[in-house]
Amino acid sequence: MRLAFASALVAAPFAVCAQQAQPDETHYYNVSGTTAAEVRASMNASRPSTSDGQRHDAVTNWTIRWQYRTTAARNRCDLTSFSVVEEVTETMPKWLDEPSAPPDLAARWHTFIATLTTHEAGHVAIASEALEAIRKAGRRLTSDANCADLKRAIDNAGNGLLAEYKEKDKKYDADTQHGRTQGVKFP
Repeated sequence: MRLAFASALVAAPFAVCAQQAQPDETHYYNVSGTTAAEVRASMNASRPSTSDGQRHDAVTNWTIRWQYRTTAARNRCDLTSFSVVEEVTETMPKWLDEPSAPPDLAARWHTFIATLTTHEAGHVAIASEALEAIRKAGRRLTSDANCADLKRAIDNAGNGLLAEYKEKDKKYDADTQHGRTQGVKFP
């Protein structure tokens, strides 16, 4: 997860916009093999890394950015617009040799992918919660005595919420042992 924001000083009618969290993109890395051991070895060799360098069978990355506009008038500064945008990208395994593999191995793969998808959906849900929290914070911070203080308050609130949800995302992986407690295991 990366922290990002932008701001501008312009007049505009007040509006709050937000996009709902869904994976914007799903990337795949190829996995090959016709035995459980071959598939696992291929997955281990190709699986993606998180920002801290740890490798996992799947990874969900999310970024939240906000923009706002303020206008100064009569010894006060008002928030005139605030928008929040989120980008969610998942990286999942794609088994290329499934058509030539034994049916029982294919069945185990499908169970694995289903539980892995459920685990990654938990990361997407946390990103959605973060988006909503930042959107609500933007609605609450509507004016201040001066624009510098208002901008600082908005950015501090947004960055504080991002840090809080980044920790929640890490805790989710720790609590689920990166999905193992949810049944994510192959073979």
